[in-house]
This record gives sequence, structure tokens and C-alpha cells, in this order.
Amino acid sequence: MLKAGALAIALSAVLSAQQPSYTPPHLVRGDLPSLPPPTVVGGGEVLIEATVDQTGALTRPVVLRTTPPYTNIVLDAVTRWRFTPAQINTNGKEAFVNGSVLIAAIYRPPTLMNGPTLGDRPRDLSTASSSSPYPVSTGQVANIRGVGADPGFDAAAKDAIIQWKFRGASFDGHSVPSTAYVIFGFAPPVVGAPINAAPGTSPIPPPAPQLPLPPGN
Repeated sequence: MLKAGALAIALSAVLSAQQPSYTPPHLVRGDLPSLPPPTVVGGGEVLIEATVDQTGALTRPVVLRTTPPYTNIVLDAVTRWRFTPAQINTNGKEAFVNGSVLIAAIYRPPTLMNGPTLGDRPRDLSTASSSSPYPVSTGQVANIRGVGADPGFDAAAKDAIIQWKFRGASFDGHSVPSTAYVIFGFAPPVVGAPINAAPGTSPIPPPAPQLPLPPGN
């Protein structure tokens, strides 16, 4: 069985005294993505930027990075997630506003050792807007907490994600705190010849993503 967990990553921001107080959307409830088909023998990376509207629903998802078939599996799950909407406080008046979130999914290939595997490689489709966090070379993670994490893999996932760095988010032209959600999937190793290898042959698989490393800029 595939073991999966999700981590919420809080990102700090440099705030000025003049700008309104902003609270980013926070996940209230949501199921983790379902299992991939047993024929899937490769890992994958998925990046999705989406808007949480003022009712707390996830809307307008934009796929930034895709790996079949994981992209559809992740989209099917996260579009049903529910959030506390983003909130802004201006001169003591609070109001719900639309806010952006980044959702990343990292699936490890079902192998005993790191190395080349079969399967599609991750492919970038779009670039992120400035309104949500995005993995880059600078920007420290302020806090990490498990939201539905598997106890057996929680520590390994946190050890990996603490090495990530993010570009901060903005709202109305100001730097604001933000939250990213990262799903880790660990599949049990597949022992034996690849299922799509012809008898008597040794296929040369494409390079696999080096997991768990942060997605590219």
C-alpha cells in the first residue's frame, strides 16, 4: 500500500507598519490523493497553484508542473479540500478575501535504491504568479506541521522539506505570510523485472527526478 502524508509549510514575510494585517488560507479538511494504478512504476512531481475563494473553496487550479498519471490523481483530491479563507484586517475591520495557495506532490518511485526508473519525467507547464509561495533558491521555511501525515514517514518528510526554500507571496503589492501544502507519497518497492520490459531485454530507462529535492525555479 502507498503511504502518503501532507505537510503544511508556513512562510514568514517582512511586514511594514502601514500595511493591513493578512492571514493566509488554512486547510480545514481534505482527503489525501488516492493510490495510483499498480502499473505505475515511476515517481513524479506535481505543482498546483490555486485560489481559495471567500467561502473557503479551492478554485481556479493551475498546473505548474505535471507528471502523468499523478497530476489527475492530485487534482481530483485537492479540488475537494476546504479552507479557512484568507483574511485581511484594515484599521480594525476584518474581511475575507480571495487568497492563493501552492500545493506540491512528491511521489517516490517504488524502488529499493535511488537511481533511474521507468515512467514519465516531470514537465513544467506554467510559471507561478507572485501571489503564492514558490520553491526557489532563497526564502526560509518558518514552520512545518503534519496534516494527515503517516507517523512512519512524518520525520523523513519533514527532514526533506526543511531543505526547501521558497519565494515569498504578495497581496495587493505587499509581502505577506503564506502557506504551502506538500504531499509525499512512498510506494513499496517493486521487486523483479519492469512490467513493460520485453523478454530477454534490459530497457534503458530515462533519468528519474532526484527525490526528495525541491522542484526547480
